[in-house]
Amino acid sequence: MGARLGHLWTDPTTTEVLEDESVSRGAVVAAFRADTRNNVPFPSKGVALRTTMDWEPPNLGSDQSTRRFSAIGMGAASHGKNVVQFLAAGGSPVKTELPYYDWFELGGFRRLSGYSQSELLGPYMAFGSVTYLREIGRFASSIIGGATYLGVSFEAGNTWTDGADVSFSDLRYAGSVFVGVDNPLGPVYVSYGIAEGSRRTVGFSLGVPF
Repeated sequence: MGARLGHLWTDPTTTEVLEDESVSRGAVVAAFRADTRNNVPFPSKGVALRTTMDWEPPNLGSDQSTRRFSAIGMGAASHGKNVVQFLAAGGSPVKTELPYYDWFELGGFRRLSGYSQSELLGPYMAFGSVTYLREIGRFASSIIGGATYLGVSFEAGNTWTDGADVSFSDLRYAGSVFVGVDNPLGPVYVSYGIAEGSRRTVGFSLGVPF
């Protein structure tokens, strides 16, 4: 548990925001995390769970009183050089309305591949994916890097502005094919994403994608 204080400024002339904002922020944050994965970017076994509750009360200086809950869970299993990973995530306000700058985001590599980064925004979010990886090589020196994987992901999720609209029948579907390298500087990915509506993306990334 902890507290977070700050201030938010937005400028619609320089950023793509809905309106000009100058907002004082103050939040109590409660989080729970558990992680038994053997490798964070490329786990082949273990599970991870992260839940977070943000409460912004006026007595901490916040201009708006909001509560936001989010959770993400992930598991991995392997057989030989074959790895299967499962991931589920969700987020929602808790009996409050969230301002747009606290909305959840989807889009980008393995967050609905085929959509651009953070293209989908909303106060309600649900997401799930299944990823298959096959180890296709390994560097001789750990200083250079670890294993190299060929992977494919199947993804479903969406964001909504109204809780009454949240429905599994309204999910968006996407997927990706990628090559990933376990590197000491962080995981490296070269990917090709596809989504509904003939959406296509080609990407290069360094770092954990979710």
